[in-house]
Amino acid sequence: MRQKKQQYLTSEQLAIELEKSQQQEKPTEQVCIYFKMIATHLLGDSRYRNYPRDLQEDMVSDAIMKMIKNIHNYNPEFKDRCFNYWTRCCEHSFWTTLGKHYKYMNMVRQMTLDFADSLEPYSP
Repeated sequence: MRQKKQQYLTSEQLAIELEKSQQQEKPTEQVCIYFKMIATHLLGDSRYRNYPRDLQEDMVSDAIMKMIKNIHNYNPEFKDRCFNYWTRCCEHSFWTTLGKHYKYMNMVRQMTLDFADSLEPYSP
């Protein structure tokens, strides 16, 4: 019989810490640790695994920053889906970071092509 995979973080654990953070009106250290766990675990997904290490670090840091910034939007009524909500927020942050990266890379590529085209008449 196959063993059930143990979850690294539950919605209940996260909900308790988020409620503490809302009472203190600032994120607790444990919430920040949980957010980092969510972001780094999601980074192991096959969709994000093969990106360069520096881009992965940017993705994680942007995700943590956005989750901490939006901690006041947490609604305790939905604590059974708390983990899903923050994972989705993290994923959207990853997409935003990747969109900025590809926008920059396409701009550099286009500038390189434009520069190469401008040099073409001078070539022998």
